[in-house]
Amino acid sequence: MSLTKSVDLRTSDTNRPFMNGAEELPPFPEGWYFVASRESILREKLIEKTWLGEEIVVWCDDAGRVCVADAVCPHLGSHLGPEVGGQICNGRLVCPFHGFEYDTTGQCVATPNAPAPRAAKLKVYETREILGMVFAWFGSGGRPSQWDLPTEPTNGQEGTQSPIRRPTALHSGSSRFCSAMWNFSFLLGFIDGSGLNRSL
Repeated sequence: MSLTKSVDLRTSDTNRPFMNGAEELPPFPEGWYFVASRESILREKLIEKTWLGEEIVVWCDDAGRVCVADAVCPHLGSHLGPEVGGQICNGRLVCPFHGFEYDTTGQCVATPNAPAPRAAKLKVYETREILGMVFAWFGSGGRPSQWDLPTEPTNGQEGTQSPIRRPTALHSGSSRFCSAMWNFSFLLGFIDGSGLNRSL
């Protein structure tokens, strides 16, 4: 009788099944994901939400530039959302803990008692806006965008038809369904490789 331990090559040292590198895959595919509408950002001033498993905050400055950033202050790790006291003042996100102020580039531009430290910078996500909808890029390991969203269509110029259509609700209770169908049909153009040049 042998007292040696047999090793199962299908498991790792942590006794988890070996997945051929699948545990290294990002939780979501790289791409542009909807964050919020410009209307809701202007109405709420500061939005906090869980987006693709990340806690984020969303706001815009006085010039209308939108920022999507991690909801953690790089100074001492305070949450920046409105539920814990984060607020927008003069287009800047103000940390509720020590009052550090961040502009829409994520850079700390002011503190209450000292010069702004250059090292204090929020992790921000690249954003695009189409028809009042704000999208942010989710890249594996922070990788920058690998492709761009279509530009906002210009309606009525020389008989061109807009490649992007807004959903129209058939009944008052169906707006959510129409929105979901619009998102699905919007993505179909990218999935099948034809872009948005075909009729939705």
